[in-house]
Amino acid sequence: MRRLIAALALLLAGEASAAVLVNPFGVRWGASPQEVQYYMVKTGFKFLGPTELGGDTNHFLHEHRYEGNLLGQYSDHIAPLFFGGHYFGMAVSVSPSPKKPASLIWEEMVSALTRQYGPPTSKVKPTQMVSLISVLKLLPDGEIKGKLMQMYAAADKNREIGPYMLQDLEIRVGTWVPDATWKFDNNVVVKAVMRAGWPDQYGLTALKPCVLYSNYDFLR
Repeated sequence: MRRLIAALALLLAGEASAAVLVNPFGVRWGASPQEVQYYMVKTGFKFLGPTELGGDTNHFLHEHRYEGNLLGQYSDHIAPLFFGGHYFGMAVSVSPSPKKPASLIWEEMVSALTRQYGPPTSKVKPTQMVSLISVLKLLPDGEIKGKLMQMYAAADKNREIGPYMLQDLEIRVGTWVPDATWKFDNNVVVKAVMRAGWPDQYGLTALKPCVLYSNYDFLR
């Protein structure tokens, strides 16, 4: 009977906490930069250094930089975020490669988050794919467009990553904006999005999948 009661209590606790995201990285919301650094290093992340985003770190935005594995991906940018010296969020971004397009990484990150938290509160689905060439036609004419059409026409034959390269191109020309969002009862939001970097050699915006964890109670 005691085991049954204990099991029921754990089940109910799990159901009650499903809508509350307390500490996704084992670090309490509102922790100091020193507390966060201690935990991150202790659990195997490599500390790259602090970055001040403006003024005195006791009053303005401040972040740390780490690298390591999260959500089944290696990230070269794991950034705990602080406001007024209190931990309020985390940004985790992953660099794509020719063998792993940005939209494929984004999809894998969304799948990992879904396994953790259940289906997202909202999710933007990719636009219906037609062909790489039809998407490339949205670009202005010129020498760069010709090179792109040659490159993507070859990639279109790759059944494994070709569809994801097409989705990346759709993101770059603005026909699809990836966004999966989880909202929790304690004013915490988790978003899987796509960061935009500097344009590449073809003039297209470089993409970087990113997951953002934010507790808005600490931004008031």
